[in-house]
Amino acid sequence: MKTKKTILHDRRIISSGIIALTFSAASQTAFAYCEPASYSVGSNGKVAPGGGSFSRQACQEMNGGRGRIEYRFEHGHSVLIADRIPSIHFVDTPSAPLFNKTSGLNIKTAAAAGTNVSGWFETRPDQSGKVGYYLNDITYNNYSDFTVNFTFKENWGQISRTGIMSPDGLQIYRINSQPWLGVSFQLATRVDGGNIGRWQSNLSTKLNIRSSSSTGAAFYLRAKLHQLDKPKSTSLPEEISLGEIVPTQRSQIKNFSVQQTNRFPFTYQLYDNSRVEVKLKMPRSIGNQCTPSQPTGGFPMVAPTPLGNMVAEVQTYPEKSSSRINLYSIDDAGRRAGSLPQPSFQNRKVMIRLAQGADGVVFTDQSSGRSNGEFDISNTRHDDEWQDLLLRWTDRRDNDDSYFNGKNAPEYSQSYRIRQNDDRNLGDIINSPIAGIGDFMATAANDGMVHIFKRDANNASYDLKLSYIPGTIARKDDRNNDTTLAKTLRHFANKNYTNNLYGVDGGFVLRKAKVGNTDHVFMFGAMGQGGKGAYALDLAGLNQDSSTWISNVPLFDAQDGDLGFTVGTPQIGKVRDGKYAGFLANGYGGNKTALYVYDMLGKNLLRKIDVPDGVGGLSSPTLVDTDFDGTVDIAYAGDRGGNIYRFDLRDSVANNWKVLRIYNGNPKKPVTSAPAISRLASNKYVVIFGTGSDLNEHDVKDQTPQSIYGIFDDLPENMIAPETRATATEGELVKQTIEKKGNKLFLSGNETKGRRGWKIDLGNGDRITIKPEMVLRTAFVTIRNYTSFGVCAAGTTVLGIDSETGGKLTKRNARPFIKNSNPPSSTNTNEPPLGCEKGTVSNQKGENYICPNGFVYPKLLTISYRDGKKKDESPFTLDGDAGGNGSGDEGGPANKNPNNTCFKEKSEDGSRTFLMSSDMGNLDVTGPLCGGKLKRISWREIFF
Repeated sequence: MKTKKTILHDRRIISSGIIALTFSAASQTAFAYCEPASYSVGSNGKVAPGGGSFSRQACQEMNGGRGRIEYRFEHGHSVLIADRIPSIHFVDTPSAPLFNKTSGLNIKTAAAAGTNVSGWFETRPDQSGKVGYYLNDITYNNYSDFTVNFTFKENWGQISRTGIMSPDGLQIYRINSQPWLGVSFQLATRVDGGNIGRWQSNLSTKLNIRSSSSTGAAFYLRAKLHQLDKPKSTSLPEEISLGEIVPTQRSQIKNFSVQQTNRFPFTYQLYDNSRVEVKLKMPRSIGNQCTPSQPTGGFPMVAPTPLGNMVAEVQTYPEKSSSRINLYSIDDAGRRAGSLPQPSFQNRKVMIRLAQGADGVVFTDQSSGRSNGEFDISNTRHDDEWQDLLLRWTDRRDNDDSYFNGKNAPEYSQSYRIRQNDDRNLGDIINSPIAGIGDFMATAANDGMVHIFKRDANNASYDLKLSYIPGTIARKDDRNNDTTLAKTLRHFANKNYTNNLYGVDGGFVLRKAKVGNTDHVFMFGAMGQGGKGAYALDLAGLNQDSSTWISNVPLFDAQDGDLGFTVGTPQIGKVRDGKYAGFLANGYGGNKTALYVYDMLGKNLLRKIDVPDGVGGLSSPTLVDTDFDGTVDIAYAGDRGGNIYRFDLRDSVANNWKVLRIYNGNPKKPVTSAPAISRLASNKYVVIFGTGSDLNEHDVKDQTPQSIYGIFDDLPENMIAPETRATATEGELVKQTIEKKGNKLFLSGNETKGRRGWKIDLGNGDRITIKPEMVLRTAFVTIRNYTSFGVCAAGTTVLGIDSETGGKLTKRNARPFIKNSNPPSSTNTNEPPLGCEKGTVSNQKGENYICPNGFVYPKLLTISYRDGKKKDESPFTLDGDAGGNGSGDEGGPANKNPNNTCFKEKSEDGSRTFLMSSDMGNLDVTGPLCGGKLKRISWREIFF
């Protein structure tokens, strides 16, 4: 006979992991009684009765004069998962942008942080793993407390320790099935509805069970992937099991004697089947897993640059976080005639700004009085690590990196990266250009430095003179916390660095000018996604003894709380009061949309022109000298809302400058590059721009159709004259269409009369992120496509557009052509003009030909225009574009308009050409010739 008995508490025995109860019974008749229950545990660790996948049995029995109480918890198989990021990209990707880089602009979606390539994979609440104990409904009251300890056990079948620590201080485990890929991770716990606890590498969670109560826990995982070697495969396993969270003891027994119970002997037993498997869902794709096709293994990320009788080309090696500059001699036809010696790097000096003011700049090999904290160095046994290791590694003062062998954690804050000699001269150059003026050549890299070269004594190559680090510029770290470039240098030097951070990655402008009796070579550069600000230098100071460089070369670093990440290219121009001014768009991720204007020599802000109702930040400006007197009159710029603005600067008082929106755009069509301008007549312009963005992976995957626009803008005679026209809209534009024939593109020729401008809609994946290039009245637009050429390539289209109509080209336009061995005969009147081909329909003049507007290339290209007939370095174009690289401030005789409809000299020899990477042929340009013979070769004497 089995009889239910009421269990009475007599004494308490506290034992870790043991449920210890004593009870008395009215008789010693054998009996058994169990109370089952089911319950659930929430994502916050709170236990709730009923339903759920958790079960419990609480039983008692008497047998042979001995009592036994048993609690059995069947938690089943709970799984903890993290799979926040759907795809990742690794550093052997040849297409730009390199998606593994992170900045404050893409921190929330980036595939990189620290040395990881994927960022934190984090558990969502519905993915948490859970354990719990429910005792509220048990008849046996006043039972003893007990404690269960949980710990994490690695799955050595799927991961193994590398001995490498991440910048977060975490152990990196190698994924055994993908030995080139590592993972670091932490676990955290939410208990009984509380907040999530601290993240732990070695999990230790304790749950205390108390009488007539319940307790539970939910576990969370965050993990990062680390690239340990070059990727060896194009796919990853669907998931990997990192290990499991289990109790330290699953079964515990405690025996009590008659003397202890004062009744009869008892055995108390706990069975706990808790188990939480910890899994990481791997990305569904790795992105562009491609093998470099270039013979050198590098990628031409930036446009080749003409430097007089030579051309400079950058080859970037993402997997090595490095770049090389190749120099070639160039013939009169714009073709590479032979290789020249690469620049030398043995004489470089490195300068870093650590504070504002004259005393804030120091040479890295002569600095003193600083501290590890200024460089965010911690957990080191050496107070001089910043000087002895970090800056020494950064400035490359040794012939090689052997000094850093053995300089490892925990003796130092980190282990330092050893670079091969050919890979240590320059960091990876991605978006910064390479440019030259006079004897100087400059670029900027993601090693955090601006690099200034000077022609050697034989004019055969260049020597690196100075590398400048704008160390105080604000930026964000991988956790979106505020930091500076100086505090980021340690990441570049880390042994496990995988090329995932931006350093100095924006555009810059070089302007040679004389102020009074002093020659200056101004350099004004943006940080790109590497920071919120800009830097200003005077390269002419490098002509003096190096002991004076700190005083003469750095001008200022531009910083302001409203500045965003200054993606794009600043401009330099002389304003009405005679000052040389630097024009900087506020960029993206800032607080306001504005144009900043700085006095280059005065080192102060002349005016911050706020843009009312601006959207998402201002993009790069274009400066215009309307009357060719050498002074900037107008600026144009767009924003991420797709709008275009005109800034009127025709006043000697900066506070009187004005801004007006001239085109209402679409936020789905952001303007992220500077517009071009085409001058149709005095004070009558076409503002030409494209839309689209490729700042991050989200942008590149966005398939929203983008467009090219030309907006007619008639300037009022002066600043006080009223505007007579409302802001233009897309509905007021004529639409031109594109027809593709093989690799050639042809535009329609629809009439623009009575319209406010024109537009061309692009195909899926097309976008414009580079300023168009004007040649006569043809706008050459570079269109990039990241989707139409397969996962291992990006494509480029170079499209020539009649600036006035937005449409087809004729023999009266500058037009592109690919040079072949059998050009048309100039004596055969039946042959179409150069750059054109026979058509099927005659035009009104009976001319039976069509001219391709552009060509499609199945690879990523960044091109630059070279006019071999131009004999000076003037920054002024025939349209009045006045803010770019160049020498001098004269725009031509005042109030005279240079002819921008024809070339002065023939160009069939290829002297006018778009330079491409060394493995591609150039794209040449031809066009109509001006009539008559002129004495001078400068365009300034050709006028209407």
